Amino acid sequence: MLAVLAEGDVPVPGHIEWSAEEVLEDGSRPDSQGRLPGTDDPVVRIEAKFTAALTDEQLASYSPTPVVVLHPAHRAREVADVIGAAAKPVEGARFASITWDDLFEALTAGLAEGVDQENIFQLRDLADIATGLDVGPFTADASLESVAARREDLSSLAQRASAIRGPQGGRLMPTTRDRWFDVVRYFPTEQRRWAALGLRKAQAAGVLGLSVC
Repeated sequence: MLAVLAEGDVPVPGHIEWSAEEVLEDGSRPDSQGRLPGTDDPVVRIEAKFTAALTDEQLASYSPTPVVVLHPAHRAREVADVIGAAAKPVEGARFASITWDDLFEALTAGLAEGVDQENIFQLRDLADIATGLDVGPFTADASLESVAARREDLSSLAQRASAIRGPQGGRLMPTTRDRWFDVVRYFPTEQRRWAALGLRKAQAAGVLGLSVC
């Protein structure tokens, strides 16, 4: 962790004792705070994000203590914008951003082989799952090519949307694929027919999207 922090804009001394989710005087609650042994004032605060919103007001409330934002790689631009807005009204504010991938690489490299490596791998798997649940927005000006490159995201949306659409209290059929859909979930109807909600296979024209039949 210290190796990653040192690469950012937040200077961190040698040994730090960490505590989680302490409530500050103003009611805000950073995910983690680091202190030097035997001291009360934190030398760094960590705000960890997967899918939850991040605001400049939130980060500014943690200052003037240096703040590090831990985030998925695809949110880097968003985090940079929020940090820029948070730093403007707070004199001497110091912020840094670190991706989950960078953190795990530093942790793995900094540990001797076999020492807590299994815990790091398990934590990384959990982080990968949480990151995978976060589907970034599709902008109005997105091109067909850019949308096509995000077909896995579209597939994830189809699976989640079809699970929400599922029968209340009834059996939810598993998703599958067939000649018409890359991923689809079928639902029985009152007319003894089947309705489908899924992601159709890419057409020759390159048009992609969710389809309800």
